[in-house]
Amino acid sequence: DWLPPPSSFDDHDEGDNDAMQIRSGTAEGDPLVTSMDGVDYECYLSAPPYCDILFPTDFQRLAQFTRSCCGDELDVRIFKQREFMIEFGGDEIDKTRGFLGGYSPLVEEFGNCSILTVTR
Repeated sequence: DWLPPPSSFDDHDEGDNDAMQIRSGTAEGDPLVTSMDGVDYECYLSAPPYCDILFPTDFQRLAQFTRSCCGDELDVRIFKQREFMIEFGGDEIDKTRGFLGGYSPLVEEFGNCSILTVTR
Protein backbone atom coordinates (compact mmCIF):
# COMPACT_ATOMS: atom_id res chain seq x y z
CA ASP A 1 0.00 0.00 0.00
CA TRP A 2 1.15 3.50 -0.70
CA LEU A 3 -0.35 6.90 0.06
CA PRO A 4 1.07 10.24 -1.03
CA PRO A 5 2.31 12.52 1.73
CA PRO A 6 -0.08 15.25 2.91
CA SER A 7 2.09 17.91 1.26
CA SER A 8 1.02 16.53 -2.14
CA PHE A 9 -2.41 18.03 -1.55
CA ASP A 10 -1.24 21.42 -0.29
CA ASP A 11 1.21 22.25 -3.11
CA HIS A 12 -1.14 21.84 -6.09
CA ASP A 13 -1.94 24.42 -8.73
CA GLU A 14 -5.62 25.45 -8.61
CA GLY A 15 -5.96 24.62 -12.31
CA ASP A 16 -4.42 21.19 -11.89
CA ASN A 17 -7.37 18.78 -11.71
CA ASP A 18 -5.12 15.75 -11.16
CA ALA A 19 -3.87 17.18 -7.86
CA MET A 20 -7.44 17.65 -6.67
CA GLN A 21 -8.10 13.95 -7.29
CA ILE A 22 -5.68 12.96 -4.52
CA ARG A 23 -8.26 11.95 -1.94
CA SER A 24 -9.13 8.83 -0.10
CA GLY A 25 -12.41 7.31 -1.17
CA THR A 26 -15.24 6.76 1.23
CA ALA A 27 -16.18 3.24 2.11
CA GLU A 28 -17.87 1.39 4.92
CA GLY A 29 -15.41 1.24 7.78
CA ASP A 30 -13.06 3.86 6.33
CA PRO A 31 -10.80 5.60 8.84
CA LEU A 32 -11.84 8.72 10.69
CA VAL A 33 -9.38 11.61 10.56
CA THR A 34 -9.82 14.00 13.47
CA SER A 35 -7.81 16.89 14.88
CA MET A 36 -6.94 17.41 18.52
CA ASP A 37 -9.73 20.04 18.54
CA GLY A 38 -12.36 17.42 17.67
CA VAL A 39 -12.77 18.53 14.03
CA ASP A 40 -13.24 15.65 11.57
CA TYR A 41 -11.75 15.75 8.07
CA GLU A 42 -12.84 14.00 4.90
CA CYS A 43 -9.32 12.85 4.10
CA TYR A 44 -5.90 12.76 5.73
CA LEU A 45 -4.58 14.79 2.80
CA SER A 46 -6.73 17.79 3.72
CA ALA A 47 -6.18 17.51 7.48
CA PRO A 48 -3.67 19.62 9.40
CA PRO A 49 -0.57 17.99 10.91
CA TYR A 50 -0.93 16.09 14.18
CA CYS A 51 -4.31 14.51 13.56
CA ASP A 52 -5.45 11.14 14.79
CA ILE A 53 -6.37 8.56 12.17
CA LEU A 54 -8.77 6.10 13.75
CA PHE A 55 -9.44 2.77 12.08
CA PRO A 56 -12.72 1.14 13.07
CA THR A 57 -12.37 -2.55 13.81
CA ASP A 58 -15.05 -5.20 13.92
CA PHE A 59 -13.73 -7.01 16.99
CA GLN A 60 -16.28 -9.83 16.76
CA ARG A 61 -15.14 -10.57 13.21
CA LEU A 62 -11.47 -10.25 14.19
CA ALA A 63 -11.97 -12.69 17.08
CA GLN A 64 -13.78 -15.11 14.80
CA PHE A 65 -10.93 -14.93 12.27
CA THR A 66 -8.34 -15.42 15.02
CA ARG A 67 -10.18 -18.50 16.31
CA SER A 68 -10.38 -19.95 12.80
CA CYS A 69 -6.63 -19.53 12.36
CA CYS A 70 -5.55 -20.72 15.82
CA GLY A 71 -8.10 -23.41 16.53
CA ASP A 72 -9.33 -24.32 20.00
CA GLU A 73 -5.87 -24.31 21.58
CA LEU A 74 -6.00 -20.55 22.27
CA ASP A 75 -8.46 -18.51 24.30
CA VAL A 76 -9.63 -15.50 22.28
CA ARG A 77 -11.51 -12.84 24.25
CA ILE A 78 -12.79 -9.33 23.63
CA PHE A 79 -12.92 -6.75 26.41
CA LYS A 80 -13.99 -3.15 26.66
CA GLN A 81 -11.18 -1.15 28.25
CA ARG A 82 -13.02 -0.88 31.58
CA GLU A 83 -13.52 -4.67 31.80
CA PHE A 84 -9.93 -5.32 30.78
CA MET A 85 -8.50 -2.91 33.34
CA ILE A 86 -10.69 -4.26 36.15
CA GLU A 87 -9.57 -7.82 35.38
CA PHE A 88 -5.89 -7.15 34.68
CA GLY A 89 -5.16 -3.61 35.92
CA GLY A 90 -5.11 -4.15 39.65
CA ASP A 91 -2.67 -1.76 41.30
CA GLU A 92 -2.35 0.39 38.17
CA ILE A 93 -5.97 1.47 38.52
CA ASP A 94 -5.40 2.48 42.13
CA LYS A 95 -2.30 4.49 41.18
CA THR A 96 -4.37 6.64 38.79
CA ARG A 97 -7.34 7.23 41.14
CA GLY A 98 -8.01 10.80 42.20
CA PHE A 99 -7.82 11.64 45.90
CA LEU A 100 -11.21 13.33 46.12
CA GLY A 101 -13.63 11.24 44.10
CA GLY A 102 -11.75 8.05 43.32
CA TYR A 103 -11.95 8.78 39.58
CA SER A 104 -9.56 6.69 37.44
CA PRO A 105 -9.20 7.46 33.74
CA LEU A 106 -8.17 3.85 33.13
CA VAL A 107 -11.67 2.64 33.96
CA GLU A 108 -13.79 5.76 33.40
CA GLU A 109 -12.50 6.94 30.02
CA PHE A 110 -12.19 5.38 26.57
CA GLY A 111 -15.48 3.49 26.76
CA ASN A 112 -15.39 2.92 23.02
CA CYS A 113 -11.98 1.22 23.16
CA SER A 114 -11.93 -2.56 22.75
CA ILE A 115 -9.10 -4.99 23.41
CA LEU A 116 -8.59 -8.42 21.87
CA THR A 117 -6.59 -10.90 23.94
CA VAL A 118 -5.23 -14.25 22.82
CA THR A 119 -3.86 -16.60 25.48
CA ARG A 120 -3.00 -20.28 25.81
